[in-house]
Amino acid sequence: MHWTSVNDAGGSRRNEDHVAVIERNDVADILVLDGATALVDAGNDGCSDDVVWFVQRFAREFERAVDAGSARSALLQTAALATASAWHVGTAGRQSPPYAWPVASLAWLRIGQRPDGGADVVLTSLGDCKALWRGPDGAVRDLDPIDNAQEASLYAEVAALREQGVDNAAERFARMLPLLRARRTAQNLDPAPVVLSVRPQGPFAIRETAFDAPPGSLLLAMTDGFWRLVDPYGLYATQSLMDACATGGPAHLLRALRAFEAGEGGAESLAVKRADDASAVAWWV
Repeated sequence: MHWTSVNDAGGSRRNEDHVAVIERNDVADILVLDGATALVDAGNDGCSDDVVWFVQRFAREFERAVDAGSARSALLQTAALATASAWHVGTAGRQSPPYAWPVASLAWLRIGQRPDGGADVVLTSLGDCKALWRGPDGAVRDLDPIDNAQEASLYAEVAALREQGVDNAAERFARMLPLLRARRTAQNLDPAPVVLSVRPQGPFAIRETAFDAPPGSLLLAMTDGFWRLVDPYGLYATQSLMDACATGGPAHLLRALRAFEAGEGGAESLAVKRADDASAVAWWV
């Protein structure tokens, strides 16, 4: 088994994605975290609305929980509570609206290597990160197909603003800010949060998929900034994306993504932001 990863900020100095691969004996944990864009007016204090701090701190607390021998079923909650505690200490006395509390999407793959060379895999998902599996026969499976209605509504809003002549991505983001803040508030006040929140109001509504990965399999976990290659850009389909990853790895795909986004018109006309942070981990079984 071997793996490779990419993690690119897309032209910004602040990378709100984070990737961690934790290998202990014959078990590996892959974390792909996609911090949601901060929706505050200006600045932060190194905690609170700092999405970069949030995803990095969560990954560190998760690794600590792994090293402490926590059961798989407890790892997510243990790391989330430790992160929430650190956030509470770091923001003591500072009030902030719910739309300013950081959230993130998560794809967590736990991979247990078997003596026959295959692996027992469990995917745990929150939010809209993607995870795909390419079997030894080349067939591809989306491990967590979801109907992302909220993201579809954002793309519809982008299209509506373009029809009104708002072609600049920064201007579109400013126009959409009230909608984005309302959505973030609802996420953070949800009693069963569907995203990783720094202040969860109850147990996370995780999605889980367990499966057998025979020798010759390829796993790819990615943030939605990397998934733009498929949706909305349409540069690849799910099958061709995994075929290209099998031969060239995620770095090859990242170059294709950034080349398209650097071109004139295409990318900026399709998304809220011209280029997003993009991260992926490929694991060959």
